[in-house]
Amino acid sequence: MLAPFTVENASLAGTTYYGMGGKARYLSSPRSLSEVRAVVAFARQSGLPLAVLGSGSNAVCSDAAFEGVVVRLGDLRRWHWLDARRLHCEAGVTNTEVAEACLERGVRGGHWMYRMPGLVGASIRMNARCYGGEVSQVVESVTTLDVAGNLHTYSAAEVFKGYKSTSLMERPEIVVSCVFQFPDISEKNSESADLNTTSQILSDMETCERDRHSKHHFDFPSCGSTFKNNYAVGKPSGRVFDELGLKGTRVGAVAVSNFHANFLWNLGGARAVDMLSLAADMRSRALAAGADLELEVQPIGLFDSALYAQCAMERLGPAYEEISHEINNREPPSPKRVGRKWVGLTWHPDAQVVSQDPFPRELFHLVPEQYFRAPDAGLSGLTVRLVQLLSAAHARAQPDAPFLRWETCVQESVLATWFPLAPPIQGTQGDFVDALWTFSVSELFLAHPDWQNQNKGPGAEQHAEPTAPYLEFELTPDLQWIALAFEGRRRRTPLSTTPDASLWKGVQRFRERACIPSLQTADGEPSVVFGMTFPWSVVAPCIQHTAQAQEGGVLLAQGALSLGQGRFFLAPHWSRLGDNETHCLGARPANAPDFHQPTRFEQFALK
Repeated sequence: MLAPFTVENASLAGTTYYGMGGKARYLSSPRSLSEVRAVVAFARQSGLPLAVLGSGSNAVCSDAAFEGVVVRLGDLRRWHWLDARRLHCEAGVTNTEVAEACLERGVRGGHWMYRMPGLVGASIRMNARCYGGEVSQVVESVTTLDVAGNLHTYSAAEVFKGYKSTSLMERPEIVVSCVFQFPDISEKNSESADLNTTSQILSDMETCERDRHSKHHFDFPSCGSTFKNNYAVGKPSGRVFDELGLKGTRVGAVAVSNFHANFLWNLGGARAVDMLSLAADMRSRALAAGADLELEVQPIGLFDSALYAQCAMERLGPAYEEISHEINNREPPSPKRVGRKWVGLTWHPDAQVVSQDPFPRELFHLVPEQYFRAPDAGLSGLTVRLVQLLSAAHARAQPDAPFLRWETCVQESVLATWFPLAPPIQGTQGDFVDALWTFSVSELFLAHPDWQNQNKGPGAEQHAEPTAPYLEFELTPDLQWIALAFEGRRRRTPLSTTPDASLWKGVQRFRERACIPSLQTADGEPSVVFGMTFPWSVVAPCIQHTAQAQEGGVLLAQGALSLGQGRFFLAPHWSRLGDNETHCLGARPANAPDFHQPTRFEQFALK
């Protein structure tokens, strides 16, 4: 199901900087958002533990077999500049690539990320910092995927909580992309700004690199700092261990670095149990000296309960008891605790349901991306959302009640910028307007999952297309609208041959003013929120019921913007970039933008 990006019975030793770990039942390396969502869905449907890795620069994998799914995000590596100082990055872009992109463009504020181990996604999750820089200082927004397959966008204020602490450490969501916003340092310090900005940035990057080499960061496999600093102690953790005389201390093939007492080295062939046993001893000695320290490295997999307690792993997130089932020919299998705990997981079958009433339930909340991902053609101050308002069971019982809510959220100050082309109002606001797509509109497509079966990659359009339905809704900020039903690509159903508002009973439109956290400005500028609600009776033809989604079924969804003046955007974005490309070079394909591609819409499970 997950081929070609999943390997079975794969060693985890090569997935982390430490070079330790047993075998994983499944090791996946998805290359797109759709593939990440497919892996998460597979793990949940199969009842298998799920763990996520970036480059493995801050993880130690257990020596025990990982009977579940491990996802590596290193192949989500596309990035492009949205404007002069805003950079969109997928989670698998390296920190060094971010610094190099800033160097190439002459943008200050990212030099400190050069040679900082790790990928963007993990750096955001832990609020990584070094050399006076911190990720929280340069991130505008973060997009995540939760374990239910839903997509969310958060502002920096919603994510970052302080020193190496974020809200993402407390909930099972995977960082899939972000938008960096680098400060305009040259304008703030125009009198002292270096005239040759690129040379200064390069010099700052080289200074960071030299410092790492001088401290022998790369002499042996390591994850850098083993423990976080505890500022209540009044000194860095490395100094605490140095004063305790721990440099050079060994357990098996793991040793405390002779140059930095908070670094543990794999001298060759080390095991995870050796590394964490040494870390447990270091923590115990520090605690006896009055320093209560917390692991910075993230253990992943199954670990002995005693080692779990000695390393205070309970501070790192939820843990789950390993359960075996004793088989007795005379009695039914009985559960038995084995004495090991699952840690470092994004999801486990025993994970508790956070809420018994999850409605309204956000299916996606995204910043639309430019269709061709052309450089310097990004949006700001605008997001789109699709929300499930009530359960499918309740919606079926009340087929005319609002079931889905679609929103376009725009900061008031940029509303006219992004929606400049308004149709002439023939009567009152909210007119049903044919050919509305020739003006500035927000669009939503809903499709039946039969289209997904045609999504076979390049050449899929050569297959016979299904006659499954899909719907198109378009709306302006002044609530002019149009809705169409299709039974094939761009093939309208007989009812939609001539657009008619009377066919869409129960579809309601709204325009509001609200404060949207992901769009919040320093001065508290409100946003304009306009959109539609759809009853079950309208969207039911697009919902498919499957064995995996018995509660509410599944449907395909796609947000889009057609703003005029050649500006087209997608949310979520699909990608046609080649496997070896790491960023968009702005090459414009010969074909024109085409939103009518239901084989590429994202699948969402309803409740």
